[in-house]
Amino acid sequence: MPCTEILNNPRYKRITLHTLSIIFGFSSWMGVNAIFLEVPIIINSAPEGWKLSSYIVLIVQSGNIGVLLYNILQKYWPVKDAYLIYGMLGLGCLGSLLIGFLYDHTIELWGHERSLPLFIFTFMFALVACTSSVMMMPYMGRFLKQYIITYCMGVGIAGFISSILALGQGSGSTTDECVPSNSTESGFEPVQVPPRFSVELFFFIHFFLYLLSATAFILIVKMKKFRSEYAHITIRDGNDYTFKRHEKEGSDTDLQDSSKILYEKLNLISTTEYRYLMTLTGVLSIICNSVLPSIQSFSTLPYGTSTHHYSAIFSLMANPIADIIRLYTPERSVKGITCLVGVLAIPATYIFVIALMSPNPPLQDHFMGAFLSIAAWTIYTGMYSFINVSIITIFRQQGGKSLVYNGTTAQVGSFIGAIIFFILVNFTNIFKNPLTIFYCFHSDENARKTRAL
Repeated sequence: MPCTEILNNPRYKRITLHTLSIIFGFSSWMGVNAIFLEVPIIINSAPEGWKLSSYIVLIVQSGNIGVLLYNILQKYWPVKDAYLIYGMLGLGCLGSLLIGFLYDHTIELWGHERSLPLFIFTFMFALVACTSSVMMMPYMGRFLKQYIITYCMGVGIAGFISSILALGQGSGSTTDECVPSNSTESGFEPVQVPPRFSVELFFFIHFFLYLLSATAFILIVKMKKFRSEYAHITIRDGNDYTFKRHEKEGSDTDLQDSSKILYEKLNLISTTEYRYLMTLTGVLSIICNSVLPSIQSFSTLPYGTSTHHYSAIFSLMANPIADIIRLYTPERSVKGITCLVGVLAIPATYIFVIALMSPNPPLQDHFMGAFLSIAAWTIYTGMYSFINVSIITIFRQQGGKSLVYNGTTAQVGSFIGAIIFFILVNFTNIFKNPLTIFYCFHSDENARKTRAL
């Protein structure tokens, strides 16, 4: 069936646009997620050690300079958002290509070796990720409601794909294995088990995914047939749009019906609720995007690198699952979202407490300890994704620049949290590294690894 014939069919056109929206969503946080998934491998050779996660979180949040520049640019020199998104997608492609060659290089700064190339490419991914909250996601707000949800699904599916790749790679699933040695008292020494395929290949696959995402966005912009899937709105530069709630006499029938449906389903909220949800967005961003990621290694590595590995993977898998559930569930009210936040506090608090108790948290030598750590990370990530998409869909219906304000608030909150916890992790003793990670001792049966000291 020719492409034009497919797009002339309303059903196939919607399926195509949903597919492209998902693929476009890949580019949002894919690079940042890829970095975090490779941390279990990189952390063993990086000069920053267990503090690497806090450095990465801080650098990721420094990408919010892009959010600031975007808002200034659109205020004084308005530019079509599509052009800016092209630039961000190009930056993501470039970063994912170069990082495969240079991720493990270090440079001496002020007398210390630092993973500077890794940090530079992380910053490039961060610019794409942070600005996606004020450019890419709001751009999809011009389409009918379901398309912004499938875009968010794409953000999660990209994490799911990265997780599957990391799972197949075995990134950090077993950091050490005890092998016979004459150089230790026990007769054994720990050696690192290599991944099944290289970090380079992992990032090159993500380069291909970035190219795919850029192609999807170009098609979304250039294919005029997709404009019939716009919500009935007036669009201005800076992702500023207003819903048209009343049609003039003699308007196209389909547009009248579409406008009527949108008007009936529009979930308009009061000024108080608007401010409350905006504040909630900032608070959740501080906790979920900065605080907990900064201390992930402290809440998982004491149970073994397998726990760190699987908590990162299953967390990213939870994202698209939560978005799919959101797509097929009724819209949440402000009160409903508040109740979900209360439930979210349970796994978030558990993660924070066991990180504080590192390097000797409860159930450290028991399977249940690792299981609870992985489960807490998975549930917290899935619930946060569900809540976040629910808030986004409400703000989308308020029109104006609500989605841009929502994205900006989220990124400002994330930045504040990252600064605070970078200082707490690196310049205080609140979160403690172990003296050693693993050692081997002799057993009549075999050589075993012990827990962190």
